[in-house]
Amino acid sequence: MERGENTFQVWIQLGATENNWMTYGGELTPDAAVGSLVGAENRDGTSGVTVTDVDTDLAYVVQTSPPTAGGAVTFDYTIKGLLHGTWSTSATLRSDAINTIPIEVTKIRVR
Repeated sequence: MERGENTFQVWIQLGATENNWMTYGGELTPDAAVGSLVGAENRDGTSGVTVTDVDTDLAYVVQTSPPTAGGAVTFDYTIKGLLHGTWSTSATLRSDAINTIPIEVTKIRVR
C-alpha cells in the first residue's frame, strides 16, 4: 500500500486577534487507502470543515469568533462549624465541558 507524503505549515496567531493559517508545500499526494483529508475543527470536534479540493498555491485561514463566557451557575449550601474561629470552605464544579475544575473558596466565621 502506497502512503502519501505531504508538507505543510501551520501558523498560529495569539492575542486579541487570534488566527490560524495553513499552507502546503506543493501538490498533495493522497494516501492510496483513504485519499486526502484536509480541514480544521475545534478542540472537542463539534464544529469543523473539510476541504476536498485543495489549491496548494493558496494559504487557508481558519476564522473563529472570539471566546465567550460559558454562563454562570448559582447554588446554595449549608455547612456546620464545629470549632470557633475563621475557616475557609471550598466548592468545586466538575464538568466534561471544561478541561479544569474551578474552585470557589469562601471564608466563614464560626461563633
